[in-house]
Amino acid sequence: MTETTQPASSSWLPSVGDLLFLLVLYLILVCLPNFIFGDGSTGWHLVTGHYILQNGHVPATDLISYTFPNKPWVAYEWLFDVFIAALDQIGGLRLVAVACCSAIAGIILLVYQDCRRGGCHYGLTLFLCVLGTFVSAIHWLARPHLVTLFCVYIYARVLWRFFNAEISAKRLWLWLGLTMLVWVNSHPAFLMGFAILFIYWFCDLFVWCGLADGELKTRVGNRLKAITIGGAIAAVASLINPYGFKLHEYILHYLNQTGVISQTDEFASPTFHGQLQPTCLELLFFFLATGLVMTKVKPALPRLMTSLAFAHLTLASLRNMPLFVVVGLPFIGELWGQARVSDLLGTTGIEGNKIVNFIMKSFRANAETVNEIETICNRHVLPILVVAVLALSCFQNGKLFGVELVRSRFSPKDKPTEVTLDAIKKYGLDPNRGFNLDNWGGFIRYKAGYRVFIDDRVDFYGQDFYFDYGDMARVTPNWKTLMDKYKIQWVLFPRNGIIITRLKTEPGWKLLAQDECSVLYVRTDFLPAGSPAIAAPNLVPYVPPPESGAPGASTSPPSGAVPGTAPTSGGAAPAGATTAISGTAPGSPPASGATPRAATTAPGAASGTTSPSANAPATPPSGTTAAPGASSTP
Repeated sequence: MTETTQPASSSWLPSVGDLLFLLVLYLILVCLPNFIFGDGSTGWHLVTGHYILQNGHVPATDLISYTFPNKPWVAYEWLFDVFIAALDQIGGLRLVAVACCSAIAGIILLVYQDCRRGGCHYGLTLFLCVLGTFVSAIHWLARPHLVTLFCVYIYARVLWRFFNAEISAKRLWLWLGLTMLVWVNSHPAFLMGFAILFIYWFCDLFVWCGLADGELKTRVGNRLKAITIGGAIAAVASLINPYGFKLHEYILHYLNQTGVISQTDEFASPTFHGQLQPTCLELLFFFLATGLVMTKVKPALPRLMTSLAFAHLTLASLRNMPLFVVVGLPFIGELWGQARVSDLLGTTGIEGNKIVNFIMKSFRANAETVNEIETICNRHVLPILVVAVLALSCFQNGKLFGVELVRSRFSPKDKPTEVTLDAIKKYGLDPNRGFNLDNWGGFIRYKAGYRVFIDDRVDFYGQDFYFDYGDMARVTPNWKTLMDKYKIQWVLFPRNGIIITRLKTEPGWKLLAQDECSVLYVRTDFLPAGSPAIAAPNLVPYVPPPESGAPGASTSPPSGAVPGTAPTSGGAAPAGATTAISGTAPGSPPASGATPRAATTAPGAASGTTSPSANAPATPPSGTTAAPGASSTP
């Protein structure tokens, strides 16, 4: 299959790629409406963005924690924060969800179009993109990683087009500079842009050194010079940020803190034990390998090396799986577009088998028809119209003509609700004496308005503080000493967290409030005399009801349950969520890093990232404490 020539006319009708866009958008926004807000760190991004919009400058010190209120903070994702905060002000969280979900569907559409440009059959391209959709589900979140997905795609795409002489050097420099300007102010993974540049530069240098003098060597040399200038432009653009070169030093310093990184879920390698997401990744590797074997054209060295580099990054860390999709899939599509199997599929001369001849002929005719349609239907009117309608509904509480179209929010199934958050103020507890789950920190700061003990910015808090947090969350032998050190008055954690299990029987602690997901315990000996919390009624902890259909099963809420809260099904984590190592016992709601960020939470997916220590007893042996599982990091 070869790419057809662009006709002069075009149609407003949807293409196959447009339908794929709508399918992905429907999956994320309608089937999984709260998925995009599965990570609590979205909260502190919103808080930061609102601060910048109100004050007109990037914060110099921390806005989120009470533990380090005056500590200098490098808010390196400020541009993304401002963007989603502006959307939040205009149309609320629903508009943020529409924008982020549309961006995810948009990157899948771009990958689909690149595969088709490479000559890949539309049926195989659809299959590859479906696989890529599930592989990339780890970052279906309202987080700055979305910016990196687009920027990695742009760098890989424009460098490849320049390599093929499809764009001029000036256009290459413009794309590299402007993209880096956005990237460096939105997400610290901008360093990957320089890695992609280096691959293309080194490959051209390698080829240039092996060529004899002549026209070809001159052409490669000119290309090498242009890429060098492009790298210099990108380097200068990367310095245009609130911190200058100090930002680069800060990120490199953090990446050297291997103690926390090595025990962070999303930095772990994927585990291939039959779960959906790793299996989809294996299939993509299969198509990459077989495509390399079956292609009729020798692949270009820089594109091959770029794809292999991101394949390596994917095997090294779960967080890089979506990046392999945006870099590797177009290359796989090109390989299969030029593969010998294409000749077989387009051949109708198989003797002695009329059925095979008929199938092959129909297959080829169908492919040619789709090629013609996609060549003409290139305006993407339907996706634009759908996104516009969804965005418009956000100004009407997600409804249009009485029909609810957008219902995305922070889910009460994995985040605290007003029941526990308001109890802190209701009973006069000191907000600056609380202990919370790290992945809930940003959400609590955004939802309740008060500062928190910790959130998931590992780079900000540092290893020592994070290890103290881990010791308290996992109830190691020194947990009481640390509670006294930080003067902890109350604890807000998932109801099946290891520390909650301990506090149920620990003298001097009282259950003050609980909802479907969270539990609030207060330390009575730290309360002033006459505190409303002391006079509060004694609650009975939730008792998981028997499984449906089991003898004695009941749908009634447990005795002592907080009015207005629903009984739970035993605390099982959502499909695909893993038990993190920051103090959540087996069977609990997802904890830090175990929300979609660090686990496969696509339907039926599972990343296999459960830490070995997640099933440890409530009091592990001294010295075996693992770091928390969350990270909002480079």
